[in-house]
Amino acid sequence: MSDNTVFVHLSDDTKRRLDRLSQATDRSATSITAEALEAYLAQQEWQIAAIDDAIRLAESGEFVSHEAMKSWLTSWGTAEETSAPRPLTRKTAQ
Repeated sequence: MSDNTVFVHLSDDTKRRLDRLSQATDRSATSITAEALEAYLAQQEWQIAAIDDAIRLAESGEFVSHEAMKSWLTSWGTAEETSAPRPLTRKTAQ
């Protein structure tokens, strides 16, 4: 793996926090920053993939309506708790 250099502008407060963490953990600010960026990118990539999957699923016609989901969630913890709603398909939604 090759190393690449990126310059980041930080607020004074963020730089102080990074320096304190670096000293407390005996790690370089560079390694902490690189680890934080990797974690952020992984989380954002996961979120985008999950949104894309949900859009594809909704476009395929299989989904639970907002009303059905709200009704189900509202029933949680009550004497009238209902079962999870079944996904609709284009055939059943019409």
